Amino acid sequence: MYAINARHYLNDKGAIAPEKGAAKKMVEFVMAVVAHASNFDRAEEVPGPLCHRCKQSEDQHVKTAMDDDEIIHWFCPTCSSEGRISDWQGIFWDLSRSAASDAAISPARR
Repeated sequence: MYAINARHYLNDKGAIAPEKGAAKKMVEFVMAVVAHASNFDRAEEVPGPLCHRCKQSEDQHVKTAMDDDEIIHWFCPTCSSEGRISDWQGIFWDLSRSAASDAAISPARR
């Protein structure tokens, strides 16, 4: 199981810190999981990101969920890879506030 603090992989500007290689691919996957799990307006049938580890098929999407402590959990049903992501609130990939931000815009500005 991966235990990930999302901010540990970002630079001081909030961008993905690793610039290449396996580390960058892993962080891109983690941020895709954050975006998927924090998008409360998405339809249930929208699949999660492709598993970063599962090389069996390009159709292997992870399942995402969030617990009461706002820890994001992901699981790949094909390879059984799993993880949890903390400290994701307020980063660029946090989509939980996007609907609230849109609602705060006055009708004249839309």
